[in-house]
Amino acid sequence: MKAFLSSFFILFISHFILAQNDMTISFNESIHLSNVSTKTQFIITGGTEKIQLKGNEINSYKFQKPGKYTIKIIDNSSKKKDCEEVHLPNEIKLNVSRIKMTFDTKHISFSEPIRKNKDTANTTVSIPVTITTYDQQPVVLNNKTVTSAGIGTTITAHLKNSNRVYYDGTHIIQYSLTGQVTENSWLMFDFIDANDTVQSVSLVTPIQD
Repeated sequence: MKAFLSSFFILFISHFILAQNDMTISFNESIHLSNVSTKTQFIITGGTEKIQLKGNEINSYKFQKPGKYTIKIIDNSSKKKDCEEVHLPNEIKLNVSRIKMTFDTKHISFSEPIRKNKDTANTTVSIPVTITTYDQQPVVLNNKTVTSAGIGTTITAHLKNSNRVYYDGTHIIQYSLTGQVTENSWLMFDFIDANDTVQSVSLVTPIQD
């Protein structure tokens, strides 16, 4: 039953993402539309460019330059799709950002351990973040509240030094915590990068008494 629910959830999320008409990626990245029919055509326009692709070629095509792109999707398949096939919109509006941020999930650290039923008001979380830009111009981080997921957690994280700008390289970003955990559980933090995209980081050890 658990395996079935996991498979269903993954499939649901995949279909949910593909149903969106607006997407954001970083420069020199591809969009991933799973397994696409060879009879599906993609016409990409943006600036002076016009690219035509078919089938899974869309999954390996890298958008090297930042900007706004329109991807027109033409499905030439004559047969009716079943639930295992990818369903695509007629058009995707794609924003290719000049900024790429990667949170180092392996080196997240806390000024003091998070303990069950202990307020985290004086705790700071630090995480290395690698920033790469297309134009080497400064980056302002997203100041939205970082939420946590897990049984019994009300912990949120708030960016310190929110007015600071960053340049290409690896930086230690710090957040102040609030809230607490009322159960022995595994926690995950949903950090938000400069492109307003969530990057989830799971802790490798559970919260304990």
